[in-house]
Amino acid sequence: MYAGFLRRPAVSPEEVQVQAITILLVEDNPADARFVQLMLAEGTTARYVVTEASSLAAARAHLAAHVPDVVLLDMHLPDSRGMPTVEAVVALCPETPVVVLTGLDDEEIGMEAIRAGAQDFLVKGFTDGTLVRRVIAHAIERRRIGVELEHAHAELARSNAEKDRFFSIIAHDLKSPFNALLGFSEVLLARAPAMPPQQVLEYVQIIHDSGKAAYELLENLLEWSRLQLGRMEIRPEPVSLARLADRVTTLHRLAAEEKGITLRHRVDGYHVLADPAVVDTILRNLVGNAVKFTEPGGTVAITAAPAPDAPGRIALTVTDTGVGMSAARVAELFHIDRPISTAGTRGEKGTGLGLVLCAELAAKSGGRITVDSTPGAGTRFHVLLPAAEVAEVAWRAEQEEAVA
Repeated sequence: MYAGFLRRPAVSPEEVQVQAITILLVEDNPADARFVQLMLAEGTTARYVVTEASSLAAARAHLAAHVPDVVLLDMHLPDSRGMPTVEAVVALCPETPVVVLTGLDDEEIGMEAIRAGAQDFLVKGFTDGTLVRRVIAHAIERRRIGVELEHAHAELARSNAEKDRFFSIIAHDLKSPFNALLGFSEVLLARAPAMPPQQVLEYVQIIHDSGKAAYELLENLLEWSRLQLGRMEIRPEPVSLARLADRVTTLHRLAAEEKGITLRHRVDGYHVLADPAVVDTILRNLVGNAVKFTEPGGTVAITAAPAPDAPGRIALTVTDTGVGMSAARVAELFHIDRPISTAGTRGEKGTGLGLVLCAELAAKSGGRITVDSTPGAGTRFHVLLPAAEVAEVAWRAEQEEAVA
């Protein structure tokens, strides 16, 4: 126990009491400290467990390891005096109410202490134990409400930032592919008969790529909005990763071949307990990004293995030999309120929404996504999902065949 501390209950343990209220009493005068203890002991509706600290240093040491329900603070200590004492303690425990004990019957000093972050103040020499206990109870309740409001404000700010980003994607990123689609299709309508066949094919390719980008972005926007509104019902079942990997590699094979990228998977025998549509969405986005950010001639691979640091989980990994990312860029992933608009190795557009969606879907499925990346050396996305029992998978397959 730190020097300067004396821990003692204000009432006997045998008394019928409610949950104890823990108090850090920061007071260097033993007589004043004992008087506060006596005032607290008068009550029978609550039990107070008081830890005494006779200096700011002792208080700092205690608060580094404990979070009391309330701090009773003498403003004048051997190692700190006045408002700096209040400010220091408030900074040490920002979510804990602080009640200042002042030896001067000066309301202005008390109000200044409140402006410095204290919840209330008491003038030493009080003889009404009920008043002391009431001030403590009200300080705790006010601070609780204040903390809830602060958290609600932070959540509202986060929600507004997400909403702003959502509308930014709709207004800008969803508009861009349609601009290209409409612009090049108008040129074809007006000039196609006189254009060289090769140029026509180039324009058609641009129109196709723009339409595909718009569709994928719209699909992610709709899925993400459904998830935020709680309208996406996730139904876990045993899922064969081989089946999903086959589907996703087939979906992206043409784009990979156009860039000369080798796209392969090795997930045979592994199964997860998840919603097939959720895993499909995650894998589709991760593989699409890998192809987008891999140079021609590179490789994109889907693999699976038991997660070494997460028993009962399968790590579904998408690895590419692409451009990679810095640690700072990786830290910005999975946050819709942090705009990440990037272009692939051939100018393919990206908003980062797909990764946000993937992270939220993985979390809803009892899993998570981690990232390993090195600039110029590629990226690995690991999706950790609950493993499914192989026996259950086999039984489900038999049932499906019987129904068919």
